[in-house]
Amino acid sequence: MRFLSIVLSALLLSACQTPRTVEKDNFYFGQVIEKEHNLLWLDCISGKTRPVKGVKNVSKGPMSVIADGGIDSHTALRITTIIGEENQGNCQEHANANLTNTLWELAHWPNAKTLKAGELKLLITQDNTVRGNWLCHEFTGDAQVSEGKISWPLITWSSQGCDNRTKNLGELPTSFLGPWRTAIYGDTLVLTSPKGEKVFFRALYL
Repeated sequence: MRFLSIVLSALLLSACQTPRTVEKDNFYFGQVIEKEHNLLWLDCISGKTRPVKGVKNVSKGPMSVIADGGIDSHTALRITTIIGEENQGNCQEHANANLTNTLWELAHWPNAKTLKAGELKLLITQDNTVRGNWLCHEFTGDAQVSEGKISWPLITWSSQGCDNRTKNLGELPTSFLGPWRTAIYGDTLVLTSPKGEKVFFRALYL
């Protein structure tokens, strides 16, 4: 029994001494503020502040970013990608774009390496249809929207707006059809697949 107690104590001690892991490539929504000549990240979701790296100035409004962050609030948040920045408002007072009747433009799709920002646009209407374009190629389909989830399992493509040089198109990832969980932060739409894949769009108001 004493031997078991010693083993358990050793395991607990080693666990306490294990370095904390770092969460990488997470989405954050917050503001860069200045306090005592230092830049800090004010997280709009948790309300907590922490040191921030990867930016040089305070932000005009909330920002949507991809960043590496530590476990506790004392670890600096290292911003690697800025998805978009709101031009006004703050963590307490900012408007969220509407999912429907808003034109969404691709800002960042980590899993689609060949798809550049701005090349893909989509619009979800209130009567549950989806339409948009990938470069000169247009698509339409029926959208299934319910309780923070969305998908368009069958869409139709048209290349009428393309010339012969641009008619050849690759393939979007199969996950494009959904289902996706939806979340909107300011003008940023975050789509998350059941496997955790994320796609980020920015609102282009009609």
